[in-house]
Amino acid sequence: MERTRSFIARWAEREFEIRLLCARDPTFRATLEDYEEAADAHAHWAAVAGPADQRTNDFHEIVEELERELLARLGPMTG
Repeated sequence: MERTRSFIARWAEREFEIRLLCARDPTFRATLEDYEEAADAHAHWAAVAGPADQRTNDFHEIVEELERELLARLGPMTG
């Protein structure tokens, strides 16, 4: 479950829900893995080429899109 580190760190209050959905839903888990890979690539290009680099911006957009998809699958926060 280490591949969920940055998403869980960003949404720590929803860690239980994230881990539960990962265990039950292979599609959610695959999307989360894609998110983590994109987040790693974004961090890499931001460090190597800088924040204004097109690759950095492209990966930032991918990360945001995947985050929106994951949060939609989680649904609204409860109680």
